Amino acid sequence: MSAQEPTLAAKVPFILWQAHLQSFFMGLLFFISAYFAHGSIARRGVGAFVRERLLRLGLPALLYMLVIHPFILLVLNPWNFNFGPPAAFYVNYLRTGKFLGSTGPLWFVVALLLFSLIFAAWRSMRPLSNDPRPATAPTGAFLLLFALVLGFGSFAMRLVQPIGTNVLNMQLCFFVQYIAFFLAGWHAARHGWLLPLASSSCARTAGRLALFGGPVLLLAIIIIGSRAAGPEAFFGGWRWQSFGYAVWEQLAGVGLSLGLLALFSRKCNIESQLLRWLSDRSFGVYCVARPSHNRSGDALSHLAAEHLCPCRASHTYRTYCQLRCGRHRPPPTGLAAHLVSSINQVPTLGNSMLPGLTFLWRPQ
Repeated sequence: MSAQEPTLAAKVPFILWQAHLQSFFMGLLFFISAYFAHGSIARRGVGAFVRERLLRLGLPALLYMLVIHPFILLVLNPWNFNFGPPAAFYVNYLRTGKFLGSTGPLWFVVALLLFSLIFAAWRSMRPLSNDPRPATAPTGAFLLLFALVLGFGSFAMRLVQPIGTNVLNMQLCFFVQYIAFFLAGWHAARHGWLLPLASSSCARTAGRLALFGGPVLLLAIIIIGSRAAGPEAFFGGWRWQSFGYAVWEQLAGVGLSLGLLALFSRKCNIESQLLRWLSDRSFGVYCVARPSHNRSGDALSHLAAEHLCPCRASHTYRTYCQLRCGRHRPPPTGLAAHLVSSINQVPTLGNSMLPGLTFLWRPQ
């Protein structure tokens, strides 16, 4: 093992941590976004809703693609890579359409904008009555079936879009869950079953099972699966390891989401001036934080040297440079490669804070 490669003991805790995060946190954000979207479009109307989404989501995404990302590459350039004359690079960056895949952490904003526009188009064609029929909260059996269906769907998606691949910086291997959670969030708002579900014993039980049983089951899948095939078997294709990982991911994701909804509805359902202040600013921080994160990540990487895998692996733009710009360090291998790929998709700071969960869809 090279000096650059972390030990297995350093990888395992990080694998468990990041795999559990990936299983739920983005899907839950799409769920919450859709939950608030329902009320927003009902108050504003379709036209005003679309205009507000284009302004609030579209403009920050363009700002990142056209200004912030080139600034990171050409001005900060922590790898000292020779991009050539800045003007020529920027013209080529626009002309070739590379900027479309340079959303960085704002891929979430772009995806949410697309979901919102599709949702608005559907609402314009299918206006809903003002008196929706209330629905009971989903049962435990239904939620289990829901998670299993998502597992099968994720496995099927990864036959053509394995983990680690992307289209315009969107990892479609995870989008089965994102779409399903977005639809579930809209249905919860439409039929009023979110609060009953969050206060149910079913949600608390699911959260505990995912929290304590998830790591054990994941370790078992990794250990048994690694004996028969390499790490790539977990990422996609007609392999039982890929199927097992996809099903585990959705079981854990649904369980942890339910547990968090239950926890925060009971223990953290509060509001204060500080939380409001943080919430009001979280979206702006999220949009412009990458340059400072780039610098701090580089500092932490050197501080951690070769001993702390998460600090090295989480440096998004070092990975970008390794894979696209030709300035190589030994890249992460095995499951660590998947984790780097997942981390590169994380919208950091803004939506990692609880007050920031409503920054996209707070009722106006």
